[in-house]
Amino acid sequence: MPDFLPLTVKFPGSRPILISNVAEAAATLSKTWPDRTNAAYVNAASLLSKAIAGTCRPKVAFEAYRIAAGRQGLLLDGSRSAALHVLDALCRELVIVPPEV
Repeated sequence: MPDFLPLTVKFPGSRPILISNVAEAAATLSKTWPDRTNAAYVNAASLLSKAIAGTCRPKVAFEAYRIAAGRQGLLLDGSRSAALHVLDALCRELVIVPPEV
């Protein structure tokens, strides 16, 4: 299971796209972004290429992509589903706290 949840982005004049990994995120860099000179976009593009090359953690590059897409208004609703809220609550109940020594 990946370290991040998939993102849904919508570029001008196209249908929404589900982005679930670094390669898919990198592939969308050639799409119509509102501002390719934006610092967040430049940073995301750099980190995505480094992640593909293996010199950057995918989680870091994916988060940079999420920030860049969000700042340019390309992200669709990213709220967690009701099922994920239930799963999170169940997992919190299962966490075992080790006794203090």
